[in-house]
Amino acid sequence: MARSLAFGNGTVLICLDRFARVRDIFFPYVGLENHVGGHYAHRIGVWVDGRFSWLDDGSWQIDITCDDTNTGNTRAVSSALGIEITIVDVLQNEKNVFLRKFYILNRSDKDREIRLFFNQQFEIYHSEKGDTAFFDPETNTMIHYEGKRVFLINARHGKKKFDDYTAGIFQIEGK
Repeated sequence: MARSLAFGNGTVLICLDRFARVRDIFFPYVGLENHVGGHYAHRIGVWVDGRFSWLDDGSWQIDITCDDTNTGNTRAVSSALGIEITIVDVLQNEKNVFLRKFYILNRSDKDREIRLFFNQQFEIYHSEKGDTAFFDPETNTMIHYEGKRVFLINARHGKKKFDDYTAGIFQIEGK
């Protein structure tokens, strides 16, 4: 699948597909050690008033652009859920930090509960075995690691941080 956005800083290359999913994370060299791999993706899900949808399920209208400042912009609209999501992506130049900022517009005339879900599918060292993930309550982050490679995932809304998480078996025993 073609990549819609690519962000690089000389050490990291991160590529997103047409559904705003992270499809490639090359580190520490571009072209070497893809820690997501071509067949996995970091997915984005949305829950609105008891209905759930992944951005890649075919029901979203998605437009992805990139401006001159190496900033990616994604606009995803779900008429079925009555919401619009704008995602602003940037990879820092000086540090290996990839940031994603989400703006959610409720297109309904009533207040609703809206939840975002972030699914990571790492293949660290481009290896299908040995990846480990856990939630660190001290830093309130998800940590994915294998050997010397560590990926920290964090999210917050204002001062509120992760309020639910899970880590489990992936691509083992049919899961």
